[in-house]
Amino acid sequence: MTKAMSFALPILPGKTEDFRKFAAELSGPRAKEYEEFEQRQKDDRETWFLQRSAQGDMIIVYFENDDPLRALSEVSASKRPFEIWFKESVKQITGVDLNEPNEEPLPEQVFKYRY
Repeated sequence: MTKAMSFALPILPGKTEDFRKFAAELSGPRAKEYEEFEQRQKDDRETWFLQRSAQGDMIIVYFENDDPLRALSEVSASKRPFEIWFKESVKQITGVDLNEPNEEPLPEQVFKYRY
């Protein structure tokens, strides 16, 4: 059964354009590598949003996967060249190190409208 997960990542000051370039690279020159990455993760769907706010810009990530925690753990542990590049890019843009286990509580789904 597919499960949905969403989370937010802060964008470091001055890094919003870097985020846009990163997303463009994933849908452009690195699209094939990203497709293979998504297939390895067994993601059914993934969408990113840029959220601008008074607290700063944020990346909102939404994805669907049969086992989101497994998928996140596999990304964290991966030593594949694409995943290393991906994680380093995320760290440079957000300051979040995807190699490190997340000590924060996972997002809590509090409402769902059928789809």
